[in-house]
Amino acid sequence: MPTQEERITTLEQNFASFQREIVKQGRRTDEDLTMLLGIVQEERRDSRRVVTRLDAIEERLDGVEVRLSTVEVRLSTVEARLSTVEADVHEVRATQKEHTTLLQQILERLPNSR
Repeated sequence: MPTQEERITTLEQNFASFQREIVKQGRRTDEDLTMLLGIVQEERRDSRRVVTRLDAIEERLDGVEVRLSTVEVRLSTVEARLSTVEADVHEVRATQKEHTTLLQQILERLPNSR
């Protein structure tokens, strides 16, 4: 059976080994936490950049929507004008047909000049 002195020495050695292991694990934990902090900070910067870019995209899309609304209004005006022109063309064609019919009737009544 070991003596009390041997037992105390063994305990001291085990305690010293335990302390070294705790210190080593503490360093690893510190290193891991430092790396994790760096990653989190980089992710935060990336998130801010994404939000900034999304805000810029949203602003540009708002501008596009305004422009598209203006185009829609202008197209409606053009469509209305085209409808008016189309109606005028139909009216001119109808008048032309009437004139052609009248001219044919006049020509039929004229004596032959041959």
